[in-house]
Amino acid sequence: MHHPAPARAGRAAIAVFALLLGIYLLTTGGHPYAVDEEMMLSLTESMALRHSFALNTGSPPVYSTYGPAQSIAALPFYAAGHALGALWPAEAGPWLIRLAISWFNPCVTAAVAALVVLAACELGYSRRAAVGAALLYGLGTMAWPHSKTFFAEPLTALVLFGSLTLALAARRGPRALALLAASGLLGGLAAAIKIQAGMGLPLIGLLVLADAVRARRWHAGALRCAAWGAGALVALGLLGWYQYALFGSPLRSGYGDIGGGFTTPFWRGFSGQLWSPGRGILWYAPPLALAPLGMWLMRRRHADVALLCGAMFMAQVLFYAAWWAWEGAGAWGPRFLNVALPFAALPLAAFLAELGARRWRRLALALTVAVALPVQAAGVLVNLNNYFSLTHSDKVSAANVGDSAILIHWGLIADRAGRLYDRFLAPASVALRSGFSYSEGEPTPVPGSRWGTNDEQRPQLPRWTLERAELAVRPTGGPVALLLRLSSCAAPQEVRVRLLLDGREVVGEHAPCPARAYRLSLPDRASTLEIASTTWDPVDFGGKRDEHLGVQVLAVQATAGGQPLALRGDPFAIPPMPNDVTAARYWMTDHRYAHWDFWWWYMAHTRYPALPNAALAAAWLAAALGLCGWGAARLRGIFRDND
Repeated sequence: MHHPAPARAGRAAIAVFALLLGIYLLTTGGHPYAVDEEMMLSLTESMALRHSFALNTGSPPVYSTYGPAQSIAALPFYAAGHALGALWPAEAGPWLIRLAISWFNPCVTAAVAALVVLAACELGYSRRAAVGAALLYGLGTMAWPHSKTFFAEPLTALVLFGSLTLALAARRGPRALALLAASGLLGGLAAAIKIQAGMGLPLIGLLVLADAVRARRWHAGALRCAAWGAGALVALGLLGWYQYALFGSPLRSGYGDIGGGFTTPFWRGFSGQLWSPGRGILWYAPPLALAPLGMWLMRRRHADVALLCGAMFMAQVLFYAAWWAWEGAGAWGPRFLNVALPFAALPLAAFLAELGARRWRRLALALTVAVALPVQAAGVLVNLNNYFSLTHSDKVSAANVGDSAILIHWGLIADRAGRLYDRFLAPASVALRSGFSYSEGEPTPVPGSRWGTNDEQRPQLPRWTLERAELAVRPTGGPVALLLRLSSCAAPQEVRVRLLLDGREVVGEHAPCPARAYRLSLPDRASTLEIASTTWDPVDFGGKRDEHLGVQVLAVQATAGGQPLALRGDPFAIPPMPNDVTAARYWMTDHRYAHWDFWWWYMAHTRYPALPNAALAAAWLAAALGLCGWGAARLRGIFRDND
């Protein structure tokens, strides 16, 4: 075992960072998911606009439950989002800020993976093994879905694992004291993100102490401990000052007295975090099933590091086992164990370094990868709150329900793929392809809806069109006879309509009130019938529904060669994203809408001007794809090498 040159290890780490950051930027949602995230973002906003730690402007002041470190770290991202507001209408400001903030955890999570490369190389593992472990962490565990959030666990993992990486680098000698001081500083900052994360600090301190004991001269060992302790004290001192200024005591955090929060029976939370169907980490991070073997292999040369990795993981499990929200509430998998993921991933480098020694190890790796990628895809493709929307509770405990969010999300994915097929591909059909509001037909319950179908089945009609609505006619077996029944009588003002077949006007402008039936002959090929209407907004007439509606479609019937064509479409057509932040979050959470949880999908459904949206999307895609391409090209060369 040899140590790859620091420069070569650094290049591998940068390539991993670039590849994963590109992937994360392509797949991030562009929005927060939980109240916890909004609270930390509110502190960022308060510091940026009012230079205050208070979340409100009144009296008494309200402070964040969490420490200030993440909110401070997010200030540059907030500033970028605020600057973008000059190109959009004023009401787009909150959305743009959240778009910019959605870059935060992609950068943080990609940086954690880069540290896994550096730490593994410091331990003497090859760059191939180090990169493999980092990619298993970055793409095979719940780190990927959680990179979409603004939760504090990824940053906590970064500073704690960064502290370990610097402590390992200090073993090589050059600049050891400076590296140890930086290690202590990072470890202490963990408590400034979430106070309970401070439990990882003494574990890293024990590793530094063990290195000091092994030093040949006692005073050299004492200097190493003093340097690390000084760094930690700086961070803890700043946190103490913050807590004293806000809460009256350096030992009192925003959580107040958290002792009363440990109300879950221990075994329920312990087993729930590890192997329960709904939140067990073995399901949400399958590569970690190989971590115990990796620790066993690592202990031959680095028993202390293997012990630290296992202890860091178990400390998180044991601490949260009795916590009232041990599962992390609205999250993908056991949220709190995200902090321990890089520590569990590091021993995978030892496993990968000896992968060729046993055939069964290669088979085990292939199996975990084959399971891991679909699991993370389920968390990436669908808004993680859709599971809670579908089960009608935002406090579902996975220890109580047998349902797995993974399976339910794949049910939602299958349902949404089916809707796309109906709209764009299904043969022998007339599809309500675009430009329609939701169905107003009488709903009927659907048994088994928890597996991903809607809670209720609605008929396709009646429903309102928007300004331009398209019907895709896909016949098989002859020319089409189509009956279309429209009415504008329910509108409070006159609505005028035109019908166009493949862009050619077939019915001139008129007002269909009273209701009017149209009998049209269409060719024996795929064609598009467009309903173009003048519009009205219910809000302008005292209603709550905020849409630009056209005409009401009462009936669509079609035959081809005497055989009926099925009427297909999405009864829960997606309205534009609301401007209000809270309303937008509920809109994104509603499982009845066929959301794909990507920033570019939401951007296409906003009410904001198309030109700046397109410019931002182009720049974002160029950056993400460029990072992916550059990182992949560099890693291809690394995997061809023998080190």
